[in-house]
Amino acid sequence: MITSLRQPGEPHDAAATSECRSYNACGHLDLDRSAALDPLSAGSAPTVAFPSAAGAYQLVADNQLGTLTIIHDGDVRNAAVLKAATGVGAIYTAWFDTLAFIPAVAAGAVLLYDLAAAGRGAVTPDGQKLYLPLADAGEVAVINARQRRLTAAIAVPGHPASVVLAGCYGICH
Repeated sequence: MITSLRQPGEPHDAAATSECRSYNACGHLDLDRSAALDPLSAGSAPTVAFPSAAGAYQLVADNQLGTLTIIHDGDVRNAAVLKAATGVGAIYTAWFDTLAFIPAVAAGAVLLYDLAAAGRGAVTPDGQKLYLPLADAGEVAVINARQRRLTAAIAVPGHPASVVLAGCYGICH
C-alpha cells in the first residue's frame, strides 16, 4: 500500500510515499528528493497505512495486535500507539486533520480518535455530556454521550488546557 506523508517543515503538498507490508516497519520515500527516509516502526503486521487528509499524520493500523500508530509530521520518535481493533480496512480523517474515523467491522463499531491537542476534559454529573478542551483550536468541544456526537464547539480565548465543572444538579450540598 502506498500512501503520502508530509515531512517536517514541508508544505502540505510535498510529495512523499510510504509502503507498509507485513513486517515491523513502513518504508518511506521522499519523491521530491529521490531518497529513502528512515523506516517507521509500526507493529507486527501494519497492514493498513493511511495519510491524514492534509498530510500531517500517518496512521498505521496493526491488524494483528489491534493497535493504531499515529505519527505526526514524520517524527517517529514521538509516535503514539493506541488500542484500536483488528480487521481494519480503512482509516478516514476529517475536520482539518483533527479526527480519525476507523470502521472496525469485527468490533461492530466506528472508532473515533481525536488528533487535536486535547486537554483534560470534564463529564457532567449525569454522564450525558463531555466538555473537552481543544487547545490548538481555541475551543471546548461539547460531546453528547448518549447521541455519540459532537453537539457544539464553544470558542474561548487563548488555548484551553482543561475544563472544570462548577455547580450541581441538586445532588450535592
